[in-house]
Amino acid sequence: MVGTARTGERAGDPPELMIDLGAVRDDPVDVEPRRPFTWRRLRPVALGLVAALLLTTGGSGLPPEPILSEIASFPHPPARQQAAFPDRGMLLTEDRLFIAAPEQGDLIWRVSAYELDRGRRVWTYDLPVWPGTKLELQHRAGILLLTGPRPDRTGMRTVAVDDRTGRERWSLPNDVQSLGDDGTALAIDMVFPDDPALADSPEGRSSSYASPWGTFYGGPPLGRVVTGIDLGTGQVRWRSELLSSAVIDVRVLFSDGTLSRMPDRDYDLAVRTADGAAELRDPRTGAVRHRFPTVNPGALQLGGDLVLVRHNSLEVTAYSTQTYRQVWSRPVRDDTFLGFCSSDELICESGPQGAWTIDRADGKRLWPIPREHAIAEAGGHLIEFVPQGTMRPLRTVDPLTGAPRLHLMNWKRADVMASGRVLFVNPETFSGPTWLGVLRPGWVAPVALGMVPVGVSDCQLTAKVIACTTTDNALRIWRYRTPVQAEDE
Repeated sequence: MVGTARTGERAGDPPELMIDLGAVRDDPVDVEPRRPFTWRRLRPVALGLVAALLLTTGGSGLPPEPILSEIASFPHPPARQQAAFPDRGMLLTEDRLFIAAPEQGDLIWRVSAYELDRGRRVWTYDLPVWPGTKLELQHRAGILLLTGPRPDRTGMRTVAVDDRTGRERWSLPNDVQSLGDDGTALAIDMVFPDDPALADSPEGRSSSYASPWGTFYGGPPLGRVVTGIDLGTGQVRWRSELLSSAVIDVRVLFSDGTLSRMPDRDYDLAVRTADGAAELRDPRTGAVRHRFPTVNPGALQLGGDLVLVRHNSLEVTAYSTQTYRQVWSRPVRDDTFLGFCSSDELICESGPQGAWTIDRADGKRLWPIPREHAIAEAGGHLIEFVPQGTMRPLRTVDPLTGAPRLHLMNWKRADVMASGRVLFVNPETFSGPTWLGVLRPGWVAPVALGMVPVGVSDCQLTAKVIACTTTDNALRIWRYRTPVQAEDE
């Protein structure tokens, strides 16, 4: 018997669907009726289907769908601008959000810690400051470091507070930079002559030298002093003599501590001594590891296994930080920069004639960077940006040739985090809704997370959490999960 199913006769309806039902026999009257299907009868069939699915998928379940869910939101008025610095700091961890904002006529910075799951403020800490100055936040090994100018503008100061309780652990009159979660920190402080210039005089400012703490001096800095510090106690381990300059690894400067460790070696500290030598020193003890055969070097740069030394503005030499041997040397123009241009030791050259990436192995040019474009390393990728008010991602490129790999023009903004993660943003309008995506180390391409109903800015991203200030004068926190398995999960 053949049956016909009609779906409609009106104009515009889909065509008739013919279904072959096969031959149908009338059951004898005396045959016992079939029992109705119940869960008890269907359960063995369902289990068999599940088993078959598991076998066809290699014995593993399907990956979870992308999830983006808001976990907290609270009012957050727009930041004011003072002394060319934003007057609010934000730092996000996996379970805390730290916010610093000026209060009481800008005479103090109020630092607040929020619990992510409920958006509840768990503690506050007030730090007296000079009005209109900037506060830097760092988080390492259960400690929040607050660094800014002293209230009398005589230098910098760092206060360490417990990230769980907000209680002060120690305070030092230094500009402290943490090296990671191993309990080591360094302070690199500028030393100026004792005769400050008239800071309120425009004429004095034009002929004077500005310090990081906002005071103007009549002469250039005398040099820098490096101090080794125990991060947990604030105890000073060692202090250097007056140095001409001192730099730490670029990966330490631009890392949140999760990716900055070298696999087989401790950090280095590169210094230029007062007598005109370039040295590598141990940041834990201050001991000299090696003195390079160079006289009166210029700028020093340090990145992983290379230290770059500029000689008389006309030559750059690369030395190995492991063998201490010269790797390469090449001439440069006095109006050309050649050095590290990314947190992952990417070397670039830029000047009036253009910009290029540089081969770390021999110092030669690899490929040209298009004019006014920018290159940043993130998540194992090189991302090319096009300046359009904000840095809009254009594509990822091959690090050896510059050839395009993955186009990113569907995203209007990419915020590169210190950890190597990238938050991609694509707003439909200024006020939202906004699509969010994430790229993490080890991933091949960004993963779209979903859409949030507002416009976002000033975002931070961790392995599982996103926090952004929004166009509706709020600070919102989302927890995210993706179907991609990453190395840091």
